[in-house]
Amino acid sequence: MTVQISILGLGQVGSSIGLALAAARDQITRVGNDREAEVLKQAQKLNVVDRIAPSLPDAVGGADVVILALPVDEVRSTLQAIAPHLKPGVVVLDTSSATVQSTRWAQELLTSPECYFLTFTPAANARYLGELDRGPSSAHADLFKDNIIMITSAPGVDESAVQLAENLARLIGSTPVFSDPYEVDGLLSASHVLPGLIAAALVNVTAGMPGWNDGRKIANARYARIADLAAYPGGGKRPGEEALQNRENTLRALDNLIGELYEIREALASGNEATFHERLERARQLHAAWFRQRTSGKWEEGPQPASLPSFGETLGRLFGIRPKGEQEKRNRDR
Repeated sequence: MTVQISILGLGQVGSSIGLALAAARDQITRVGNDREAEVLKQAQKLNVVDRIAPSLPDAVGGADVVILALPVDEVRSTLQAIAPHLKPGVVVLDTSSATVQSTRWAQELLTSPECYFLTFTPAANARYLGELDRGPSSAHADLFKDNIIMITSAPGVDESAVQLAENLARLIGSTPVFSDPYEVDGLLSASHVLPGLIAAALVNVTAGMPGWNDGRKIANARYARIADLAAYPGGGKRPGEEALQNRENTLRALDNLIGELYEIREALASGNEATFHERLERARQLHAAWFRQRTSGKWEEGPQPASLPSFGETLGRLFGIRPKGEQEKRNRDR
């Protein structure tokens, strides 16, 4: 008997998880669902999952694990839609970039005590840093290999569900790192949310400038690299929803950005060339250090993560989460 893992959302993240799990197809059945018909067609063609489910109830029925690989603005409605159809003992993992808010939604909507919710925030392999989510065509089986997945859970989540999330992270090639949802949201506001807002501001400013009819014709690779993010500000049908659902941290990140831009502007306006060059040179050096560490995986300037247990269990035990009622009964019988 195989373990059913249902992936809701077959963009780059969901499809890459599906491809990474392909090596364990003798023990895992991958079920996929997406709202976009064209995305489903691509996913089927690329064998991202073993079966395409036509509806959310069909996708999660019988699932042992449900992975939400969705834009933030689809998470709450999806949780609401699947809640009545989840079997006891199921583990729901959310990969979106608003961990605190998605946890609150889960606590509101997944009312069964036999349903376990955790956030599961992956980081891409350094070789794919230049790629945006273009759907299944941008998926890679090793998208998460040799990187981290940040896992958070609300108080009271069963230890076996946490263990499952850890082992699933290892199964797709990542190192699990356990964190607090507030800490993860703080990190995401600067590294995921802020770049999209910068891109949107850039496009709005340049497109509104006098002479843009000619300026757009000479906009080069520098412009294209940043402006491209404006086309994907968090995905979904409501651009920037990830900022709205992580408001406090995003405001703090924006304030820091505005402060830095002001310092650069003041140095330029006053003709203080030394300060102006210093701020830009500092940014160049900081970027070089980050990129070197990110691509090599050697974080010599940062704290070393604590060692984690090895992945030494069969998949049957890995995903053998029992409903709480059954667990309690077994404890009484001992």
